[in-house]
Amino acid sequence: MSGDTFSISIRTDTGLSICEGQPVKVDPATRHKFFARLGDSWRDLADYLEVPASDQRRWWAGREARELWQWLQERDGLSELPTALAVVGRRDLTALLGGESAEPDHPTAFRGSAVHDVFGTASGTSSVHADQSSISGDRTTAPDPHDVFVIHGRDEEARRAIFGLLRAIGLRPLEWEAAVGQTGSAAPFLGAVVDTAFRKIQAAVAILTPDDVAFMHPAMRSTDEPDYEMRPTGQARPNVLFELGMAMALHPERTVIIEIGQLRPFADLGGRNVIRFDGSVGSIKKIVERLRIAGCDLNDRGTDWLNTGPFNQLDAFARRFDADAVTVDLTDAKRRDRALSLARSAADPDSAARRAGLSTSALQMAEGITEPGERARSLAEMSRYLSGPDRRLAASQSLRAVRMVQETANRRLVLLEIARYLDDETMTEAFDVAEILAEVEAPIVVAEVMKYFADKDNDVQRKLRARAVRVATEVIDPATRATVLAAMAPYLDYDLLDTVVQHAARIADPDTLSRLIESLAPHLVLEQLDKVLLLTWQLDDDTTLKRALISLAPYLYTDQRDKALAIAGHIEDPKLRSAAQRALRP
Repeated sequence: MSGDTFSISIRTDTGLSICEGQPVKVDPATRHKFFARLGDSWRDLADYLEVPASDQRRWWAGREARELWQWLQERDGLSELPTALAVVGRRDLTALLGGESAEPDHPTAFRGSAVHDVFGTASGTSSVHADQSSISGDRTTAPDPHDVFVIHGRDEEARRAIFGLLRAIGLRPLEWEAAVGQTGSAAPFLGAVVDTAFRKIQAAVAILTPDDVAFMHPAMRSTDEPDYEMRPTGQARPNVLFELGMAMALHPERTVIIEIGQLRPFADLGGRNVIRFDGSVGSIKKIVERLRIAGCDLNDRGTDWLNTGPFNQLDAFARRFDADAVTVDLTDAKRRDRALSLARSAADPDSAARRAGLSTSALQMAEGITEPGERARSLAEMSRYLSGPDRRLAASQSLRAVRMVQETANRRLVLLEIARYLDDETMTEAFDVAEILAEVEAPIVVAEVMKYFADKDNDVQRKLRARAVRVATEVIDPATRATVLAAMAPYLDYDLLDTVVQHAARIADPDTLSRLIESLAPHLVLEQLDKVLLLTWQLDDDTTLKRALISLAPYLYTDQRDKALAIAGHIEDPKLRSAAQRALRP
């Protein structure tokens, strides 16, 4: 300190410089008020900073130290030293931990922002005349009061519910990955991430859920340990606790902590904006009030944000851990719900779960479902939220589960349920299962599955359609064969329809043949209609002939209509003949 210039340096007791301040010009009155906050005496300052007595002599060495001592002796009642130093330490903790301004050989490079804060507080107004651009650049940028940095673990169900509440009151939740992106570094120091977040957002919200299980090792226990030290108890993920610790160190007054479910106590959090959330209207209001106190510009008009629905069935509330094996016994229904929840979150572009690869966890959860049919359905439904290898893996696992379903009828139903979610590659596997079912006792399944690979004209789907027709034409029972071919008709191209018409000629039963013609008629063209007209000569029953001719009538060309009228003339029953002729005339 000299004249009207003030600077701060902080060194370790070994002399290592950990904080070098830039000179800041101040007026004498402000300088006087600042020193009035530093302690009762020079020894108080030394004691507070825990300078060993043996090293305190160095504090009196040199002219600047003596001048500082004289200033301190001019004032008494300097009781606000802890508060003043707490402000300095809190504002620049990020730098001390290795923030973006740190030099390679020094843990920090003090920018003077803390001195600015303390001087402004001491004088009532900012009396620092230094150019703000030389003091910390974007540190002077006010945070956006609508932005909230959210710290959370693996419980995507709880995350979505809290995100929904934040958005309902007009706030914008920011996740860890977004905060990392704002640092401009691919692998930023954790302190830099949190510091950057707090410079751009108004508050941090930490969601603590029992994602992990923890208890004290038996060798470390005393005789009077509380229950949570003795038994497996839920605990937040380590990264959540670490990030929360950084947020609390930087801005405890702007950090809101939400505990959901049964958690191991965190003694150091006592009374610090902690909300024991139970999903009630009251606890929702507590979150909103704490965010308001933290400085968020929220909109709590109306009552939509008081909806407790998203919180009613949060799994975190009921999550418990087995005392012996530390395992969780989930029902198939619960595993299915959790697997789908993870898969949906992995597909959400706003979710860190996508980048964390939680789709793998979703697959593992679904694989734990014991009932094969339920496992197949869950895996298939999950596949629509997944992509790439994970999607194919879900579909393949689903089809393997289908093969394990015991009853043919149930296997067919499950196969049809999952077929809608399959791509070309896994649809080929699905048809393998359908072909097996067709050989056993359910030939119609090949036609039922066909509609899921009839929308594209690519090599895979063309081959599958050809396989389906081949399987159908090999069905032994003529009536069943006709039923399967008729069901396929809407999905067949010209060549495959030709194949079906050729096989129709082998059907001897008039009723079966006429019903097949009735199904094929809307899909036939040109010479195919001529071939089918020839087939009608095989119908020696008036009723079946009339049915076939009437079904063909709307699709016949003029010369074909004349041929059909000639065939109708062979119907012996006058009423049936008349009905057929009326339908065939223009």
